[in-house]
Amino acid sequence: MRQTLHIFRKDARQHWLAILFSLAAQAAYVWDAPRNWLPAREIVASRPFLSEYLPVLLVLAWCSLIVRVVQSESLAGDVQYWITRPIEWKNLLAAKIAFVITFLEVPLLIANVYLLVRGGFQPTFSLMLEILRGHAVLAGFLVLPIMALACVTAGIAQMVLALLAVGIFIAGTATLANY
Repeated sequence: MRQTLHIFRKDARQHWLAILFSLAAQAAYVWDAPRNWLPAREIVASRPFLSEYLPVLLVLAWCSLIVRVVQSESLAGDVQYWITRPIEWKNLLAAKIAFVITFLEVPLLIANVYLLVRGGFQPTFSLMLEILRGHAVLAGFLVLPIMALACVTAGIAQMVLALLAVGIFIAGTATLANY
């Protein structure tokens, strides 16, 4: 447990700028989201150009944060600091998961509850279960695949190439499925 907290604090200190950027992107998205609740004729007049790309910016900020945190320990390659130290892989994994939960999932949960209340809904048990189900989907389809790719790649360039290969594979599979 001590090693887990030590790694978590080290990652928080080392990646404070990426954390700040991710939280700023999320705050901008939460600030802009209620404008999408307007009727369609009013959205066009009130939306600035950047607000169309805020969801993409938010996902890219999250992916960048996850990749930076996972690759800061150099799991792939020939320089593996965590093997030479008496750090158990379970503690390292727990620290990385705690980091993602603390700086990605918890702020998103707070933002979802805020938007729910701002929309005029009461946060009932069933609505909170739906929000948590959405978090599970986010973890299963974005966070875990990005963490897995970051574990097997040695740097950002390899990560981008791996994401490009996965994107081409998905596009090719979808194209073939149409025929």
